[in-house]
Amino acid sequence: MIIGHAKPPKGMSAADVYSTLSLAMIVEARYGVVLEASGSLVTESARDFIRELLVGESLADDPEPVLNAIRRRYFGAASAALQAAWKDAVAQFQRARQLGQGS
Repeated sequence: MIIGHAKPPKGMSAADVYSTLSLAMIVEARYGVVLEASGSLVTESARDFIRELLVGESLADDPEPVLNAIRRRYFGAASAALQAAWKDAVAQFQRARQLGQGS
């Protein structure tokens, strides 16, 4: 499991509920493919959208295609925070891979 975090912008409903916007993903360890994804967004539709957007993507690949997809398809206040959380998840995955290689 990889979790990326970011600070949600003030004024969005998730910021009223959560102090951190999180993307939690069950990831295939070798290639970083996202098998399941959820986000700490308030509406079920937004959580479904994140799942649809991220499942099948790889944390081992260039993060730009996912970042671009968020920019092109998500027009809510959390867009920048979702991008930051994806970048954080990519960094978490890279750290986890480095730790695994040293064992």
